[in-house]
Amino acid sequence: MREGRTQRAGAGVGGLVARRVEPTVPPKVHYRLTDLGLSLEVPLSALRAWAEEHMAAIDESSTSP
Repeated sequence: MREGRTQRAGAGVGGLVARRVEPTVPPKVHYRLTDLGLSLEVPLSALRAWAEEHMAAIDESSTSP
């Protein structure tokens, strides 16, 4: 791969992550979120806040028979 080449990291990522490979030995690989990936910050923060708020109930239901 040429230096600075950017491509999607994996088929299942769907354009959320960009990958750049440096042709060194061993190869150096850099990952970054694309604009689309960065757009998930607000909804994922809301999901995290919800999970933290409900953690006790989630834990309780997962340990109950």
